[in-house]
Amino acid sequence: MKRILLLGLALLFVSGAVSAQQVAMYVDEARASWCVMDAMPYDFINIYLFINPPAEGAKCIDLSTVAEYGNYRVFAYEPNPGAQDPILGGFPDDDLAGCFAACQDTWNWLVRGEIMMLSADPVKIYFRPSQDPVQPNMWMLNCADPAEEVEALALTDFYVNSCGPVSVEESSWGAIKSLYE
Repeated sequence: MKRILLLGLALLFVSGAVSAQQVAMYVDEARASWCVMDAMPYDFINIYLFINPPAEGAKCIDLSTVAEYGNYRVFAYEPNPGAQDPILGGFPDDDLAGCFAACQDTWNWLVRGEIMMLSADPVKIYFRPSQDPVQPNMWMLNCADPAEEVEALALTDFYVNSCGPVSVEESSWGAIKSLYE
């Protein structure tokens, strides 16, 4: 029993020492939710793209997002006031690369997008690796000296009128029940 307990404590210690560099999308600056329910046509929805830097901090990010389903238009696009110009690319549904003026050592948003819903259909926006063939993964430039590129991991996708995967396959209730018989 002692060995199991010691192994568990060692795993907790090692996992706590591992650097977590993540990207995520949320509805607000408080990171309260990654989904919006009951959005109707002509509703405006904010989407904040956040970074959670590694232990060494982060200065820059390179990633890509994809928007699927739904009917919306990008209404506004605003970089964080602490970001350096220019932010290259677009958000949502495009490649994006940008840097902060100062090293970030805690969660912070890089860009805020605002979409206007044109229907009540579900929308899913998710991260994908950059389309750059030289650097295909999402990455952050940390604040170590010298700076190093570290892979960024997606923490959340963003959903409108759904809080999970959006089904695109037709199915009947009978077909679904037969999977569990």
